[in-house]
Amino acid sequence: MKMNIEPYAISEKTIYDICTLLTDYVGKEPVYHDGFVTIDSGKGAIYPRHILTADAKGRSEEVIGNIMELVKAGGPGYVSYTEEIAGSEHRAALEKHGFVNFMSQVGMYLEIDKHVFKADLSPVIRIGEDRFDEWENTLNTAFPKPSERDALELLVKDPRVAFFGYEADGKIVGTAMAYCKDGICGMHEGGILPEYRGKHLFRSLLEKCIMHGKENGCEIAALQSNDTGYPSYIACGFIPAGQMPNWRLEK
Repeated sequence: MKMNIEPYAISEKTIYDICTLLTDYVGKEPVYHDGFVTIDSGKGAIYPRHILTADAKGRSEEVIGNIMELVKAGGPGYVSYTEEIAGSEHRAALEKHGFVNFMSQVGMYLEIDKHVFKADLSPVIRIGEDRFDEWENTLNTAFPKPSERDALELLVKDPRVAFFGYEADGKIVGTAMAYCKDGICGMHEGGILPEYRGKHLFRSLLEKCIMHGKENGCEIAALQSNDTGYPSYIACGFIPAGQMPNWRLEK
């Protein structure tokens, strides 16, 4: 791997970058604090967040306390970080302030130039605004979570972001999203409708995203995996890099 980034930080960077893409539309820049970065686009349920940085280690109570002040002032109530950096310390401070761990993911990456493409990419289509509603409905069925529609409606208009759908039986049965920035192809919003699972369709979506990264000069593909997608990512050649807990403030 040529990129001068710690492997465990690569997948976390894809969260950071997708958040910053949204700020382009709403005129808000990321705010760098001592121990964390705040990205508040005001769009979507999960994308706006505070990301703890490595220098928060040993100072969790102080840093989370500062985040709480921002939350009280109307800032986002979501926090993420890499478990390998002071995970137990951050967890205790977040729980003390009323945060709950609502989702844990595994950061994963793949070296694009070493990947051997095997899947049929022909059923995978590029999604534009004309089929966005159908794509989003499939995503919400395949991957139930708080709605990201406000954010996704902005991103589908951005030429830097590629929305892909797997088309079968005349409808979109699978979803994925990819974007390229600083040599990394970030991959998000992957899912297959329950009745179409077990047919290896998701491999085609993954490889379409990887190909998108390759065509745009990326060295690395990176993503955050849940339990459902993990076996597919491993089979495709992705390497686990670090645990990524996601926390939200329960009001």
